[in-house]
Amino acid sequence: MDEHPRGFGLVQRDRDPTHYQDPESFFYLRPSYWIEPLGDWGKGGVELVEIPTDEEIHDNIAAYWVPEAPVQPKRRFHSRTCYMRIRTPITGHQAAG
Repeated sequence: MDEHPRGFGLVQRDRDPTHYQDPESFFYLRPSYWIEPLGDWGKGGVELVEIPTDEEIHDNIAAYWVPEAPVQPKRRFHSRTCYMRIRTPITGHQAAG
């Protein structure tokens, strides 16, 4: 359980196309998304979901915030969404900044 999260998201870290061996889907070019909560989101947690699919063409991974307490009507969760995309493959060790 987390309280007042500062951020969460899905980050595509592996940018080496040889690790995927897929000439059609370009997984190494997929974007990353980072959610920055604005205001007080209270206690809760991030849930990561893999949605079953019969074909690899469907993006089937999702992450979202689940509040500890039931959400009251008209309750809003404000956030900033950051979209990150790197066009050139990353190889070797990369330090997080």
